[in-house]
Amino acid sequence: MRKNSTARVHRFPDEARPGYRSGPPALPYPNGWFCAGFSDMWAPGSVHTVPFMGEDLVVFRTARGTLKATRPYCPHLGAHLGVGGTVRDEELQCPFHHLRYSTNGDCVHSPYGPAPDISLSMLPLREEWGIVWVWHHGENTGPTWELSAGLTGLEHARDPVYQITDLGGYPQDVSENVVDYTHLTYLHGLIDLEVVVPPRYDGPFGRVTMRAGRRIGPVTAKSEFLNQFPGLAGANINVEMREYGLYSVNWLLATPIGPGRMRYSLASSLEFLDHSDAPGPVGALLSRKVLRLLQYPIFWQTRKDAARDLGVFHHKRFTAPPRLAGGDGPIGAHRKWSRQFYPTPDGQDPDAYFARAKL
Repeated sequence: MRKNSTARVHRFPDEARPGYRSGPPALPYPNGWFCAGFSDMWAPGSVHTVPFMGEDLVVFRTARGTLKATRPYCPHLGAHLGVGGTVRDEELQCPFHHLRYSTNGDCVHSPYGPAPDISLSMLPLREEWGIVWVWHHGENTGPTWELSAGLTGLEHARDPVYQITDLGGYPQDVSENVVDYTHLTYLHGLIDLEVVVPPRYDGPFGRVTMRAGRRIGPVTAKSEFLNQFPGLAGANINVEMREYGLYSVNWLLATPIGPGRMRYSLASSLEFLDHSDAPGPVGALLSRKVLRLLQYPIFWQTRKDAARDLGVFHHKRFTAPPRLAGGDGPIGAHRKWSRQFYPTPDGQDPDAYFARAKL
């Protein structure tokens, strides 16, 4: 399996006191689908541990390629399955007593007697667009929506290049950042920003379409951006570059890993706009090589843009309610939509609870 990027995780440096060290967490862990990594991080037979919602998550791929996620501790005597756990064909083997678990979590083998009637705590997982998504719900409720149901323009998205960074902040910072229009000009240098289609929210999905320019030497390159929100997992930003016949699919993904901390995954893939004339096998191979050559300089610019945001995310405090100024963008509407993903105390009306919390 070809790796598109190093899986090494970067840690954002502390230039001042990070926001998460300046008081209790401002937001709880939200519900929904969140990025646990990328498909090429798990070769067949591999087992890796990733941080997820303040705990460890063990993700493994079987010999036949099935990818699964489980909570880390063996229910037999508590061994951590990510430390010495191995894959045996289609089963995950505990390092302590070599009990084996099937992909549905049931214990199916013991080397020294009948398999005990125990099961792993599995989490719903999806592989979409080269990204590994894991479902989280505070009450352990199963998925209530699917990612592919509300995201468009991703039919040919695959094989992203990516960079992973651990830093302070919340997933809501990332999606809210997209509708904070003025910062796109002052922090990122976009010019002639135009909101083509204002933000629209439909259940767990949101979207907004913009057009903006960027100065490249003496010229201004203009592009149209389709920004999509899959819950509070971050943002999907698709850019049409019609003058070059290219379509760039970008992901700004944020997964909570601890109180006030997130794992930020920046990913990008590149495709041709016109897929009507499908090339033969040789042409397809050459096309992929050309796209790969173009993909890295575009990703370099994307990383440069994202780096400006990361310094803000890492050191800021989540302010509720925000003291908004005219022209800030529809931040208030985005926050109202975001309420649906947060747990509320038992017996409390969600709207009344969030009104008191000023979210």
